[in-house]
Amino acid sequence: MDPLSPQNLPSPENTEQSGSGEKNTGSIIGIIIIVLVLALGGLYFWGKRVAEKDNNPNNTNLPRE
Repeated sequence: MDPLSPQNLPSPENTEQSGSGEKNTGSIIGIIIIVLVLALGGLYFWGKRVAEKDNNPNNTNLPRE
């Protein structure tokens, strides 16, 4: 019997089920990466804003001489 005969090939229904699980996992990983990049960007800008606030020469918490 020929190994490439239609009886030995997988049916399209079986191939779609295995492919959808891989697509679902890839989508979840992509969403996690996007959320992490946004969170890191937010922390970067927040830290930059705090650093600028600490370096402000008009800080009123300094003792006057």
